[in-house]
Amino acid sequence: MELKAIQLKHSKLIIQTNFKGDPMSKPITNPAIVEGKEGDVVTKVRDLSDTFPNIETGCPVEVADGILLLRMPLPFALDHINVYLLKETDGWTVIDTGLDTPEAREIWMKVLESPLLCGRPIKRLLVTHHHPDHIGLAGWISRNWDVDLEITKEEFLLSGRYADPNRDPHKERIKFWTENGMPYEMASDLAGSMPSYLRNVHPAA
Repeated sequence: MELKAIQLKHSKLIIQTNFKGDPMSKPITNPAIVEGKEGDVVTKVRDLSDTFPNIETGCPVEVADGILLLRMPLPFALDHINVYLLKETDGWTVIDTGLDTPEAREIWMKVLESPLLCGRPIKRLLVTHHHPDHIGLAGWISRNWDVDLEITKEEFLLSGRYADPNRDPHKERIKFWTENGMPYEMASDLAGSMPSYLRNVHPAA
């Protein structure tokens, strides 16, 4: 498996990945900077955990020129997600949003008043995929800051499941797992221990 560098109007892009092949000897679970030009197979990844050892939840950190990392809280075992703000000529591009919780909304309100943002508005909202911790607040940010959501068509259609009041994720999970060989009792116990994300995603129009 190859990890390739991408450019988003910057010479460096921050990523978070569990890629395990060369040139890395162990999985990267902390924010990292990939060095290289667009399309290059990555040959150098600089882990940011030494440079920024104490990244606090809800406090934006400038990890490279014009790139802010914002750690958002999650209310389960995976207790945070890193989202990013990229400085553009006329404002900021937001990449991913965090889960829709009162705490996360309060963080965004404070962050957008942070001196680090220099009073510049959100001009673009990019969501990488449909998972609730990435798209959860996209609808809320889009409406409150009058910015369009940018996401692939397929991921947007998948995200619509979270706004369907007729869905029962508990039953869906049990059905899928039992159809693929899991004993019903085990599937039921597992599904019952997992959170339902329907109330944690603000629908995006």
